[in-house]
Amino acid sequence: MKQKNLFLRFSASTIDLSIIITIAIIITNFIPLNQYVGTMQIFLITSFFYFLISYYFKCYSFGKYLLQIKLFTIEDSKPAFSTLLKRELFFKFLIIIVPAYLLNLLVAESQTNISLYIDFNVSILIVSILFFTISLIKWLFTNKTWWDSLSKTKVEKISESKNKIIFSYIFLFLFFLASFFAIKFLNNRNQNHDISFLGFKYPVNFKSHALDANAKAYVEFLKNQQLSSKDYIFKLFEKYDIVVLCETNHRETTQWDFISDLVNDERFINNIGNIFTEYGATSKQKQIDLLLNTKYDNRDSLMKNVSKLMHFKNLGFFNFICDLNTLNTKLSDSLKIKEYFTDIDGIEDYLYYYNPEELIRDSLMADVIINKFTEIQKNENRKKCLIVTNQRHAFGPIKENGKLKNPYHETQFIFRAFPEKTANVLINH
Repeated sequence: MKQKNLFLRFSASTIDLSIIITIAIIITNFIPLNQYVGTMQIFLITSFFYFLISYYFKCYSFGKYLLQIKLFTIEDSKPAFSTLLKRELFFKFLIIIVPAYLLNLLVAESQTNISLYIDFNVSILIVSILFFTISLIKWLFTNKTWWDSLSKTKVEKISESKNKIIFSYIFLFLFFLASFFAIKFLNNRNQNHDISFLGFKYPVNFKSHALDANAKAYVEFLKNQQLSSKDYIFKLFEKYDIVVLCETNHRETTQWDFISDLVNDERFINNIGNIFTEYGATSKQKQIDLLLNTKYDNRDSLMKNVSKLMHFKNLGFFNFICDLNTLNTKLSDSLKIKEYFTDIDGIEDYLYYYNPEELIRDSLMADVIINKFTEIQKNENRKKCLIVTNQRHAFGPIKENGKLKNPYHETQFIFRAFPEKTANVLINH
């Protein structure tokens, strides 16, 4: 009987999770900042309200209804809202969120290489797996989950009309079918490329930021500028030797169309000629040098060779490298564009730079740029460079209450090394 109850609850949970994931995916299409709100956060919040509302009105979720099981108190009555709130919020939702937040905080404060791999979403996933593993173990010994034990609830078998159950299965099928086309439409409507998988355009170009009240003055300022974005950057190059472009989300592709247009401009070719990117490990520098100086027989051959160098799964940067190769094949040796990778392969590639007690990825990338740029200034005819890196690394010196905030950002190291030669720009698509 215990095994049967476990199977029923597991099956009901699988159905519910499928519904929740579908709803969460749809929700992300209506959140302007969905590139910064993690998928796991949206999933957990959706889960909380899905179960709370379902249990409050019907004492069962859709999955439980299909498997004909229902939530009761230990006195066989309908749980009060306060009981459901404790069960779902305190004994399920917060038990995942709070430890995940603490884990993420601990990892971030550690300033070690592990912070490259564990963010808040990963922390939630780790805690969720641990949470449900412990729950399963408790179930096997007590035939109860801990949230049922703590909230004094139970799940019991009920009997529903066969026709109602069949109708519910048909409704569920139609829900998933309609959701598939809805998600496909929502995913594809803002995508400006033709690459697709199962009808879904990929990768995703994320929505723009919602206009925050604090940003309105800046937006109005930008609207009144006479220079184009490209001309503005070249105007900066008249005064500075280094211009740092702050990417939006890595997976946003149109920004790389803009960067490619920038690099193809005669002003960049004749006067700048050097670009540093966060993408690409320094150990692959010889490979990128060879690729950008090789003329391939056709586009397919070029794309195959570029794919071997991809450090991130990023269509925008992939196309940029392909376009850069095409540009270089048309230029004389003295005018070819030089691309420098700045990132790392693994832990063994970290170098001590700013603080001997800390391992800082930003300092390593900055070190690559500082050393190479010093060589460029001494030995090259074109003595300027463009740096493209993500928001995580692109901010210069920022003070809060008179103190320097986050002093280990890549661009802050560059500003310290070349304070009179550096400018940075935020890309806002």
